[in-house]
Amino acid sequence: MWQLTGSGWFASRHAQSDYATTENGFCAKCHSPLQAYAPASFSNGAVANAPSVPQQRFQAVTCATCHPPDNITAQIGALNPSAMDGGAVSIYLWKGYNNPASYQTLSTGVNSDGTSQEDLLCLNCHEQRHNTDDSAMWAMMTTTYGPNGGPVRCIDCHMSEYQFIGGGSTGLPLLEERFHDWNVGADLPYSCGAVGSVSGCHNSTYSTFTVADAQNLIPFIKEQHTDWWTLPPFNGVVQAAVPAHGAPTLIEYKTLEREISKIDAM
Repeated sequence: MWQLTGSGWFASRHAQSDYATTENGFCAKCHSPLQAYAPASFSNGAVANAPSVPQQRFQAVTCATCHPPDNITAQIGALNPSAMDGGAVSIYLWKGYNNPASYQTLSTGVNSDGTSQEDLLCLNCHEQRHNTDDSAMWAMMTTTYGPNGGPVRCIDCHMSEYQFIGGGSTGLPLLEERFHDWNVGADLPYSCGAVGSVSGCHNSTYSTFTVADAQNLIPFIKEQHTDWWTLPPFNGVVQAAVPAHGAPTLIEYKTLEREISKIDAM
């Protein structure tokens, strides 16, 4: 399992989702979905109609939360031929993992705001997108230059592809293998499409983006309202005409990225 999931699931938050207060049929809908109770609810600050889930039996967010069993996938695909990946990746709805009605299939389309419909798989539990007020992040989420000519999806950064298997003389379909630790920083260069990655999103004839560049750029996206120039690689020395406070524009982010790459290359 460790190798097959990109050396990740066992060390991920998905595998460590028991916080004691989550040991009930309502909280389990996200913290241990296969043990959730569909009728359970939350009202007036308390869970209702939610049987307990014993700590010693708590399963966490396991494979079948997103991947139906093979026999169920076949049934889902037959019921919905247009389902993304034939139903092999679907949203679990707590009605039993051996029940086709327990899975909601996904679409590869785009929402009215320009974001990917595939992200509904993540947003079923992670209810809000992060950093939507950041111009660089929103540009990625709504771009038409991302993978397959569409927006950058949650999985493109948080479950980046690290190799392909099959194809060619194998006679097997070409399949992408993705990290399952959901750790962008640990999965560089793949998670940011830097030099050495499979996607090469930020590495082209016009831009060479390294792991060091990515590590130095990420804090500027996460810490918009701090004094940028106190962060590495600048260390207090202003290098470009980019504001140190407020919400930078996309053009200013691109200027910043070029400055970081230039310094890292010295």
